[in-house]
Amino acid sequence: MTLGPWLSAALACGPQVVLVDSDSATSTTGFTTTTTTTPTSSSGTTSEVTTGDGATGPTSTTGELVCAPPAGEPGALASLLHATGQGKQTLRTVKLDGAGNRYVAGNFTSELNLGGTTTVVGDLAAPFVAKFDCAGELLWLSVGEPEADATGTAGALAVADEEVFIGGSITGTVGFPSGTIEGGPGGAFVARFDAATGALLSSRVLSGGPAAVHALALTDSSIHAAGSCTDLDAPETFGILHAQLDLELGSVAPRCLYSPALPPTMDQSRVATSARAVAVAADGDVILAGQITGPLDDGTVPVVSGDADGFVARLQLPLAAGPMLFDNGWITTLGDTERRDRVNGMALADNGDVIAVGLGHGKFFPQDPPGCESTSGDLYTAFVTRLAATDGSCIAHQMLESDVLQATEAHAVATREQDIYVLGQFGRSLGIAGESIVPNGAAETGVRMFLLGLGEDWEVKASYISEQVDSPIPCISDDEPRALGYDLVAGSDVVMAVADACGGGVQLDGIPIEDSDAFLAGFVPAP
Repeated sequence: MTLGPWLSAALACGPQVVLVDSDSATSTTGFTTTTTTTPTSSSGTTSEVTTGDGATGPTSTTGELVCAPPAGEPGALASLLHATGQGKQTLRTVKLDGAGNRYVAGNFTSELNLGGTTTVVGDLAAPFVAKFDCAGELLWLSVGEPEADATGTAGALAVADEEVFIGGSITGTVGFPSGTIEGGPGGAFVARFDAATGALLSSRVLSGGPAAVHALALTDSSIHAAGSCTDLDAPETFGILHAQLDLELGSVAPRCLYSPALPPTMDQSRVATSARAVAVAADGDVILAGQITGPLDDGTVPVVSGDADGFVARLQLPLAAGPMLFDNGWITTLGDTERRDRVNGMALADNGDVIAVGLGHGKFFPQDPPGCESTSGDLYTAFVTRLAATDGSCIAHQMLESDVLQATEAHAVATREQDIYVLGQFGRSLGIAGESIVPNGAAETGVRMFLLGLGEDWEVKASYISEQVDSPIPCISDDEPRALGYDLVAGSDVVMAVADACGGGVQLDGIPIEDSDAFLAGFVPAP
């Protein structure tokens, strides 16, 4: 795969919304330029749009492109875009719209080179959101510049027909071209952008102190935000943040469902109770998933084994208080050791069942409901679990097989018809349901990214594994270089994933991903 040159636009300062005229360069994503059309933009000006491999001209006056599905074997790398620059670049989340446009959100320090634009800020984290068309060309990039000692991160994303929403954390004031987000001493936020231009339309800070929005879910009339929050009167006590807002981000009364504080002898710096994923069921119930240290909201459930467990909970709105929180709902915990088990990602199957992925010990569900006890031994590795929509009981469960404890973890999951796609990281070897994907001894060093497409019986229908070659550059947080997958989305004809590299030697199909850089990759789905 050959990466074309970046677009020639260069930005020396923020805040910025960059509207890109893509006639000045070829694609940066591995697509080969084949077709040129000249649609009229929403602003009334005409610009030339260069499309990618297999693309045809737009079929409507909106100028939207129609792109042919990527060709290749299931799991093959179809496109690749780098986020580079001085400092650290992170792509945290990715979404698709009905036209095949790709949206990413994340944060960076110092400098961001993305889709041919260069944006420079200070040394503190700045949030951003960007839109690419189905051929991989950057349509706009919206960056928030931190003022003074402010900082901001974006870790959640949701896309509607005309609006784009991001969520994250903020301290101080972050300025976008059409407005600012003011977080005061710190808080969780949701912001709304125009899908056509990237302009900031409105924002809402949900919770003060060390808090963050980690996930968003849209309905026709509202948006649900989920994440972590802190009891300001007892800063060592963390909770699960949930808020239901209208699509204008109007007035809202967020709830923080507190869980018992960690014991004083343990490291208090890591938030152990939080929601990492949110979904809305067909009947309007909200489904949350993440990590928990004990009973919620001064109630008696759930019972947690060890320091912390993963959890999936189905709650009826409006949320009740205390012991009544789970009336007409349920909560299932995942874990059975002194280790910190967690759910990192969640998706709903066509019938409403919950697919959860994360990191856990080999023996799960020791209490009620039964059904997923594992005999895989003393593993602390990635898992994929299917829970019944009605009561949270276990339908199916698999631990990913690896010979390196805790190096293997699943970070995100998406569904496409009956197939399940899982993104994560592994060390040395990888297998599932007795099927070897990467055998023992195939990789001597480093932690690599995996993407798996699984069928109903856990059979591997598609897979992709990043490469790790020898490098003298260690990961800043570990001696071993790492490729870390963060989020993925499964569309009708492509699977998109965002990830980054820590340390040297990370490659995708022989293309190097430099230390501290991030990437957006497209893959051929299973047929």
